[in-house]
Amino acid sequence: YGHGEYVKALDYAEKAYEKWPKSDGGKRAFNLINEIKKPSISYCTESILTSNTSKIKVSFRNLNHAYFRLIKRTEADILNNNSTSGNAFDRPEVYRL
Repeated sequence: YGHGEYVKALDYAEKAYEKWPKSDGGKRAFNLINEIKKPSISYCTESILTSNTSKIKVSFRNLNHAYFRLIKRTEADILNNNSTSGNAFDRPEVYRL
């Protein structure tokens, strides 16, 4: 699992849980199964987006669809949100899934 081989890790964990469900290892295998199957999404942006070539990385796992929308924020928008970093997402245009 730690090396990104989720299919192999899931196979081993399911076999371990099936064989020893009440043992400590079986309980850890159950938790690992849930961790691997859990849907997740994350994103990372550059600190300052100044041009059309700025990069945004979106990663997701166990999702059929991932939708997102970029919203241009001016300096006034950031100041009105009492945010010095621009990371305050309390505007009505932003919805969390």
